[in-house]
Amino acid sequence: MAKRYLIKREWSLLLHIPPKLEKSGPSSLSTQALKYAVMRAEGTLEDKGELSCSAIKEKWPKIKRIVTIFADSDVNILHLEAPQLSASNLKLALPNLVEEYILSGTEENILIPGGRKNNREIVYVADKSYVKNVTESINTFWDKPVYFFTDKISLSEPSSSTIFAKMSEYKATANLSIRTAVDEVYSMSINRDQTATSLDSLTKTIMDFHQGKNVELEIPEHRFLDYQREIKDIEYNGSIFLKKYNWRKNLNIAHQKSINLSSFLSLRPSSTIKLKNWKTPLILGISLVIFNTVSLQWNWWNLQNKSSELQNSITRVFKTKYPDEKVILDPLAQMRQKLNFDGDLRLSDPNSFIHLLTALGEFKETLLSRKPENPSPRVISIEYRNKNLYIHFDPNNESILDQNKDILEELGLSVKETASKNTGIIWELSGEER
Repeated sequence: MAKRYLIKREWSLLLHIPPKLEKSGPSSLSTQALKYAVMRAEGTLEDKGELSCSAIKEKWPKIKRIVTIFADSDVNILHLEAPQLSASNLKLALPNLVEEYILSGTEENILIPGGRKNNREIVYVADKSYVKNVTESINTFWDKPVYFFTDKISLSEPSSSTIFAKMSEYKATANLSIRTAVDEVYSMSINRDQTATSLDSLTKTIMDFHQGKNVELEIPEHRFLDYQREIKDIEYNGSIFLKKYNWRKNLNIAHQKSINLSSFLSLRPSSTIKLKNWKTPLILGISLVIFNTVSLQWNWWNLQNKSSELQNSITRVFKTKYPDEKVILDPLAQMRQKLNFDGDLRLSDPNSFIHLLTALGEFKETLLSRKPENPSPRVISIEYRNKNLYIHFDPNNESILDQNKDILEELGLSVKETASKNTGIIWELSGEER
């Protein structure tokens, strides 16, 4: 059985940023038409063209990341001899390492580490304020990370007989980049329409340092015929081969080798909270809170019902026990009060079971203290009924009533004695009111 997998599509937006020398800089990015391309994560090209940022956002709202391709003339590439350092230590050491290679101060430039090659650190140097302004302008449209790239990185490494160059055109200017060695890339800005000047600058630079080498020059496809006509008049003792700009290859390189600029600048893409990343946890958390709240409410409602049922049951029992009671505020407390009162009454009754049994115990102790040598009469059973205590003695015992009446009177007891041969002596003991 075939399995289906859901693949989440992620798109990257590649934007060609105009040179800072042109009048339309980052302040007009919101309205300026920029060359762009949209690629999927695996490198497949989805779209390309020239639109403003707002139009691109409307057309492609779900962009994962943005790659800014800066003009070659705005970026210098340095290959510095330096020991291998950690990312944090390298960031601290870079200002001292590049100080002798740049004319402006290190505070005015952004120094972006580009990795290590041939035991050298690759560093991209660009105007800090310009790069930061571009990044912040883009962040007004997309709350996604912004990546850094420059097209000169895509130039092939030269061979012993051939060096590589590239011409990039913008609205008012063009950038000429020449890679003469593995670690040497020159860039210059010229007027866009001066094709002959571009070729003159190219050949002059090569003749000064690399006399006689062949040149492979990448140019925009729509300018191929113009350069082909002009190249015939160029005096150069090597061969210049024209090649159409391979935008697909260069875009793939930009997609793979771009550097996270937002992270390097410590810029937040946006002050808005990315609720999409928290959607599932928030839903689970809110669901749990709602479930617990409903459960607590349900339990409280059940307890309230049981409390009401118990209160009604106690009230019914109270009314059954005390039907003459008219005012019932707290039946449990009122019932406890009445039970205590009834208990006190029972304890004060001389004919109560406890009172009579206690008096009988006292009678036995007094009898033993008088005549300790005589054993107490043996009692077979004791029964309490009709507020009288009936004491049944062993038939073999003789009557002890006459000689102990004084003790019984002191204890407030009245005794009626009955006797027979079969049953023996029976006392009917009752209390006397004092």
